[in-house]
Order: sequence, then structure tokens, then C-alpha cells
Amino acid sequence: MAKSCRQRMMMLLSCCLVCLVALAVGSGTAHAALSCNSCHGMPPLDSPVRSPSTGAFSGNHQTHQPGNATASDCATCHVTTGFTSSHRDGLIGFQSNLNNSPATAQYKVGGTAVSSKNQTSLPTPGSCSNVNCHFETDTPQWGSPAFGVRSDVVCSTCHDAAPSTNAHSKHIAYLAAKNAVSASYTCDTCHTTNYTDASHAKEVGRAIKVQLPTGQYNTTTPTSYLPSQLAGRVTGTCSNVSCHSNGMGNYATPNWGDLATGACGTCHGNPPSSAGSVETSPYQPHAATAFGSTVNTCATCHVFTDENGATHLNGTVDKQAFLLTEPHKNNVITGNYSAAYITSKATCADCHNTAAGNLTIRQQ
Repeated sequence: MAKSCRQRMMMLLSCCLVCLVALAVGSGTAHAALSCNSCHGMPPLDSPVRSPSTGAFSGNHQTHQPGNATASDCATCHVTTGFTSSHRDGLIGFQSNLNNSPATAQYKVGGTAVSSKNQTSLPTPGSCSNVNCHFETDTPQWGSPAFGVRSDVVCSTCHDAAPSTNAHSKHIAYLAAKNAVSASYTCDTCHTTNYTDASHAKEVGRAIKVQLPTGQYNTTTPTSYLPSQLAGRVTGTCSNVSCHSNGMGNYATPNWGDLATGACGTCHGNPPSSAGSVETSPYQPHAATAFGSTVNTCATCHVFTDENGATHLNGTVDKQAFLLTEPHKNNVITGNYSAAYITSKATCADCHNTAAGNLTIRQQ
């Protein structure tokens, strides 16, 4: 019985020696025959505290690395030159510029940039500054709870949920009001990416994704969208987009960086033109000569609150109810009369087509 136990013990020791010792090629140094997964998982597992049983420790590696991470993925933030299983030297090294950021991105502990830190079961966590994947803002402390689903609070951790640069404010106000959503849920209209959570930060460095419902956006600097790249950024233009048209097949080409190119009057006239109607008249339906001081008072005839209202850019002409039931003062429809509640002109042709069989209001 004792001999059998000794035999099994010797076999076990032999297996351990085979598993733990190997010669590093060209160095003559003994290394443990271990993989990255043997100690901490790949990517390392996250846990509020060090777990000897799983190898997990405080951090956010699971949300920063792909599921099949390799040592080259670690190199985004860590010094991995010559990595073998002997890299466990008691220090955790950091790249001098994290993720090759346009602005120099550093890992800081207590506000001071560090090139390495002691490996310990009770680490002092730091944070990143100027890193491109967090839009060059100071990040939350390493090991903080992972970002949740999209919200104005989550989005604002890295960049404004409602960016104020260029024409963002105008578009966000319109889309939020039209769709009754918060600012962070307006991105999808023009941008195409995984905006359901913060994972799109991993795509940093790729060209900005702009895909419009109609038309297209063009710029010569599609990768220059970080704050440090502002000086070299060339804002692009939108073309053939329905929200910048006159509704009759003509499109404006607003520049994203020049608000004046998308102001009222650039898509349709200000007041709108009646060009294209069957007949012309000295008093075109939208002209100042017909409406006088009330010209451009859209709500007088249309269901309209402002340019951010639900009835603006909705593809239909929304008329006030009285235009559908009793558009003429005192309901007079023959002879010379005060034609409508607005205009003081007195001919049918002021507002109507008068061709035989076509008495519809112009531009309807």
C-alpha cells in the first residue's frame, strides 16, 4: 500500500515538472509552460476584488477587449514587447500613448501619469486622459461599473449627449421634438453604428459613419472628428436630402459647419415661391404682395408651430381647418369679395388655379 502511494506521488511530481518547465527559445531562461488563460483569462476577468479561484481582479478588461483577445490586443494599453509567461515581474506596464491616440493619452494614478504600477491584490486604480476611444475626456476610474444602455447620462461620459458643434444643436432639437425622444436617441437618424451602448468606442479611428435616410454626406476628412483634430477638420455637405428640399424636387446643399446654408429660405423661398403652379397671378399665394405684413406667418394658413414642429418636413401640406371648410370671409364665393381671412386681394386667381376643371389651391 505504501509503495503504491509512493509510485503515484512520483508520477504526480513528474507530471508537474513536465508541465511547469520549458526552455525559452534563444534565451536559455526557464519559463512556465502556461498560457495567458492559465492565470487571468483572455481577456482578464473583472471582479470588484481579486479572486484566486478565477484569476479575476478589479478592472474593465471584459468591455475593452474582444472575446478572443490575444497579446496584441493587450498592446493597446500595455507594453507587451517580448511577452512570455515570465512577464509577471511584479509590474504592470503602460504604453506612453494609449491606443495611439492623436492627443497623447496617458494612464494616471492620482492625477500623475505612470509608465508602470506595482502588481498587487489591492491595487490603486487610475484613469485615462486624452484617449481617443473616450473622445479625449478623462475617463471614469478603472474598475468602475461598466456603462449601461444608451442614455443622455451614459453618452455624456465621453462626449455631449447633445453635441453643440456645427449644426448638431439645430438637428437634435428638431429630431427630439419630432420623435419625442431624448437627445441621445436622435443619433440614429444620420449615424449608423452600434449606438445601443458604448461599445462603438472600440471603433475609434474609423471614418465617421453618416448614412442618411435619403441623399448623402460628403467630407474630405472623414476620420477627423476628435476635439484635437478640429483645426484640420473640413465639414462636409449634405446633398439630395429630403429634409433640405423645397418639396418639388429641388435640393439645397447645406454645409454642416455653416448654419446659414441651412437657414429658412435656403430650401424653399422665404416666402415660398409659387413657381410651378398651373397659372401665374400678380398675387402669388405666398407672396408679400398678397399677404402684406402677414407674409411668412405660416401658422395663419398651415398647421405649424415652428421649424421643429411635427408638421414641418413631414412630407405633407398641413392646412388649417378653416381652409378646408370656409376659406372665404362670409363664405362669399362669387364676384368681387374680400377673398380670404388673410389677403385683401379680390380675385380667385390670387390663390386658385383657374383652368377649366382645376380650381384647387396652388401648390397643393
